[in-house]
Amino acid sequence: ADYNPWPYVEVKLLKQLQSRVSLAIPEYKFIGEPDKDFPYHFAGYEYISGDSLSNADRTQLLDRTIGKQLGEFFSALHAFSTDEAKRIGLRVNNPGFDPKMNEVVGQLDMIRPQLSNDIYHKTKDEFERAGELLNVGLDILRPIHNDMYPGHVLISENCDRVAGIIDWSDAALGDPAIEFGQLWAYFGDKQFNSILDHYDQPVNENMIERIKLHGLIASIVGLHYGIYRSEEHTSELQSH
Repeated sequence: ADYNPWPYVEVKLLKQLQSRVSLAIPEYKFIGEPDKDFPYHFAGYEYISGDSLSNADRTQLLDRTIGKQLGEFFSALHAFSTDEAKRIGLRVNNPGFDPKMNEVVGQLDMIRPQLSNDIYHKTKDEFERAGELLNVGLDILRPIHNDMYPGHVLISENCDRVAGIIDWSDAALGDPAIEFGQLWAYFGDKQFNSILDHYDQPVNENMIERIKLHGLIASIVGLHYGIYRSEEHTSELQSH
């Protein structure tokens, strides 16, 4: 009776966030119940106009404008009450260090033929010292989107503003460095720093290290996915 399946938790969370965040997020209009013809929950929201950030020419992105928008957005998201998020039913993103890193190290070993020896060994070294950093992050619980793949960031046709943030099904309570790491891996230092310049929650050197570690993890996971699941995705990642 206490179990709230997707999309009920997501709908409740986004309803609470609507008046708090500065970017468009899904505003659900209906929830469909499973039946004999379609045995899954489903939900629908009004279309949010914009193109995927993953399709954008990053040389055309206006660092300060988009950085300001994302910095202010994450400031509001990460400041949302943890207690309220728990009441809504947001789960804790805490897989533990060993299961997470065992999986990622396995993926790194699988893609080793596509990497130079230098990159492989440097990445392996970073992962060997990852435990201490990730364990610090396990004690930090903030509401996070938790899947900041560039395809979930919508931008305007002219690449001059963020149009919205979509796909909240993985939202959880966890370390903000997780989603910042995904953005750092995509943008690189300069553009990512423009996000932190407008982020008003605490940031210290340890968090920066965790961000870069999670960015490295996201890159390995993405390359593994691309190599084994999608030739097109591989080409995109290698071009970056």
